[in-house]
Amino acid sequence: GISCSIIYSDGDLQLAKTRGDGVFGENITKKVMWISNVPKSLSDKKKIEIRGELYCDEESFFHLSREMHALGLEKPTSQRNIVAGLMGRKDRLEFCRYIKFMAFDYIGEERLDTEREKFKILSSHGFLIPEVGIHNNKESIVEVVERARCFMTEGDFQIDGLVFTYNKMSLHEELGE
Repeated sequence: GISCSIIYSDGDLQLAKTRGDGVFGENITKKVMWISNVPKSLSDKKKIEIRGELYCDEESFFHLSREMHALGLEKPTSQRNIVAGLMGRKDRLEFCRYIKFMAFDYIGEERLDTEREKFKILSSHGFLIPEVGIHNNKESIVEVVERARCFMTEGDFQIDGLVFTYNKMSLHEELGE
């Protein structure tokens, strides 16, 4: 998949963009409007940025491949590459309905104390979020790593790995990026 940032203003989806070069990303708003699990409006009327990942699960990939083949287009070769391919297309924006969005970051005006709070807000706005858990011992971390290994070979979408972070946001600021 590819990273995506979605900006809401006055509750409405105003802009969706790729990460690009880290400063400037490509405007993909029209394409993201086709993605069914991206809320087009939020009850929160503040300016909010939601960051996440665009991806294609296995079932959607098979449907998309069949549709593209039926239209005489070249069949996509992988779930991972098709997302970048669709986001780069100038036509057939309706193919983007096969893409999904998973949110992993919330940037708003209010200061959040914990990662858990951030994911609770994302979920309350209707965003799909990754599996989130608090680990208090090595065994729980080992268990999650093992489940991820299995998912990498048997899951319905492709992942590169896991992200571990501190729950307290103050530690993020103290330790830096």
